[in-house]
Amino acid sequence: EELETLELNLEEPYVLLKDLKLTELEELLVDIDAFRRLEREAVAASAADGGGEENNNAVIRYWDALYTVTLDEIQYLKTGGTSGGHASLVGDIRNMFTGQSVEALLQMKDEIERKLRGGGDAPRFDEDGVIDTEYWTTVLDQLKVHMAKMELSEIHSKMLVRQLEKLEVKREELRKKSLSGGAATNESAEDAKEEASS
Repeated sequence: EELETLELNLEEPYVLLKDLKLTELEELLVDIDAFRRLEREAVAASAADGGGEENNNAVIRYWDALYTVTLDEIQYLKTGGTSGGHASLVGDIRNMFTGQSVEALLQMKDEIERKLRGGGDAPRFDEDGVIDTEYWTTVLDQLKVHMAKMELSEIHSKMLVRQLEKLEVKREELRKKSLSGGAATNESAEDAKEEASS
């Protein structure tokens, strides 16, 4: 049973979203948001009692990251899926993030946010000229999605390691049990031989 669960959990959580229909994703988003709120309430109650901080809570980070990725998948389907405009633009943008370290991505995020800061709908300029705010907003959104996927991957990897450790412990317990069971069987056989020879 535990091996079957482990096999199910080998895939990254966000990969499973690709198999869902739009209505299923929208229902899932509502559920994810409910879990986010519940976890935040639990952490807030714990903090009031002198417990931990919200920012360091892996469970909240997990639900926030899953929310971000699910929201992106919904937008992807609403804009036509693989044949939609969102998909072609996003594909090019995602290539910008490939092979980048977390530090480099955070620096990129800061630079984009700085580029987008400004007032109202007036055109913004930088050293390269007019800033295409719609494009850079999309880049920033996709960067957040990419970083959310990285977060999910990291949490998922840690969970898999824990599951493997549990399986190793269980395997060792079973091995010891079978060895001690085998020793008890050998002792019983020896006792029977002694009684038979007497």
